[in-house]
Amino acid sequence: MSSGNGVLVYAIPSVLALALKIVIFLMARHSLRQIRPWLWVFLLSLFGANLAELTGFYYTDNPAPSYYYMLGYYICALLACLSLLGLSLDVSGCPSRYFNRPIIVYGVLASVVVGMPGLVIAGVESIGYSVTRVAGPYYWVWQITAVVSLLSSLVVLAHCWRRNQDPLRRRRAFVLLIGSGPMVLMVVAVIAAMQVGFNFNAAVLVSLLITFLLMVLVYTETTERLFRFLSIIPTTKEHRSAGIISPLIFGHGPVHLKEASAVFEREVIKNAVERCGGNKTHAANMLGISRNTLLRKLKE
Repeated sequence: MSSGNGVLVYAIPSVLALALKIVIFLMARHSLRQIRPWLWVFLLSLFGANLAELTGFYYTDNPAPSYYYMLGYYICALLACLSLLGLSLDVSGCPSRYFNRPIIVYGVLASVVVGMPGLVIAGVESIGYSVTRVAGPYYWVWQITAVVSLLSSLVVLAHCWRRNQDPLRRRRAFVLLIGSGPMVLMVVAVIAAMQVGFNFNAAVLVSLLITFLLMVLVYTETTERLFRFLSIIPTTKEHRSAGIISPLIFGHGPVHLKEASAVFEREVIKNAVERCGGNKTHAANMLGISRNTLLRKLKE
C-alpha cells in the first residue's frame, strides 16, 4: 500500500462518501420496506462500487492484485446505470411489464461480458494516487450501456416532469432529475474525456455526487418529505405556497383569522384543481363543495 500523503488526501473523500451512504441507510432503516425494488438495486450497486473503489487506493504501488476489484467496480457501476433507468421508468409510471424483464436480462448478460477477464477491462495501472483501468477490446460495451442508460434516464424524467398528468409523479420525476442530473452529466463527461485520451480516476467526485443523489432519494421517499424538499426549491409551486402561508403562521404582525382562513382555503383549492388535472368538477367533488362554489372561491 502506498504511504504517500497524496493517496490519503484522495482517499478521504471516498471514505467520506462510503460513511455517508451508511449514515443514509441507518437514517432510512424504518422506511426500507417502502423503497422501490429498482431503488434497492441502485443503492446496493452503488455501495458495492464504493467498496471496490477504495481498493484502488490500497493497491496504488502494486496495482496488479486489484484487477478483480476493478472488474467488480465496473459491474456494479453498470448495474447502477441500468437500475437508475429502471427507477426513472418506474417513477414515470411506465408499466413494469414493458421494461423490467428487458433491463434485467440485458443487465445479466452485460455483467457477464464485463466480468470476463480481458474483454472489457484488459488490466489496471497506477496513476500515482489510485488505480485506473486499461480498456479492453470490448470496453465500448460498458461505455455505450452507461451513456445510453444514463441519458435515457434524464430524458424519461424530463418528459414525465413536463407531460405526465399525475401531479405526484411529476414532482417525483422532478426531484429525481435534480438529484441524478449532476451525477449523470459528470459520468458522461468522464467517459468522453477518457475516450479522447485523458487518463485519470474520477470515481471520488462521482461517488460524492452519487451520495447527494442518495440523500435526495431516501429523504423524499415519503410523500410528506417530498413536498418538504420541494418547498425549499425557489421555482416550485410548493415554495410559492410556503412563502404565502409561512408569514401567516410565523409572522410577528397581527393576523386576522378570517383573512388567514381565506388564504389557506385558496391554496387548498388551487392544489386540488392541479391534482385533478385542471378538472374543476372533480376538484369540487374531492373537496366536498359545488362547482359554482369552487369557481367563486378561485376568483376571490
